[in-house]
Amino acid sequence: MIKQPGKVHKSSSTIPRPFFQWADTIFSNTASGNCSFIGNGLTNTASNSFSTVINGSSNTVSGVYSSILGGACHKVTGNYSSVLIGGGTAPGSGGNGGNTISGNYSSIISGQCNLVTHNWSSASGYGITSAADCAFHANCLIIQNTPTMYTAGLAKWTIFAASTPPSPTDALPLYIKII
Repeated sequence: MIKQPGKVHKSSSTIPRPFFQWADTIFSNTASGNCSFIGNGLTNTASNSFSTVINGSSNTVSGVYSSILGGACHKVTGNYSSVLIGGGTAPGSGGNGGNTISGNYSSIISGQCNLVTHNWSSASGYGITSAADCAFHANCLIIQNTPTMYTAGLAKWTIFAASTPPSPTDALPLYIKII
């Protein structure tokens, strides 16, 4: 080939690397588990069978069939568990704002600094630590369409409202049936 001045010439001796090799080098994602997957992001790790990180940064999934769908600095070690929606603290910000799940069949819907250690439990909010199996944990819980009076047919732990509203008339105190 005769080189002409003013034209850009590409070397024919360089074979381009496939995109996935380039992406792993640039983004430093590691999917080492059997059938594990990382969709996108930066420094994410999926290290157990069928573990998944869809997007985000500095996320770690080591539970079987567990996932992180986005956000930063999340850690999931429980099996069949997931952080469903982002949150967390950006890497390098100095905070430990990610969410952590070690309970099996558990989830964190959103927020940061949440810790779910119980099985079949969920959390949403800020700074929540799970307190029981089979429970939803939140900073503030708004309950609509609750029964407006106590009846013998209510199941144990049912939340119900008093039948006589105090002032203001659009609010009722809530009670929990415990027996």
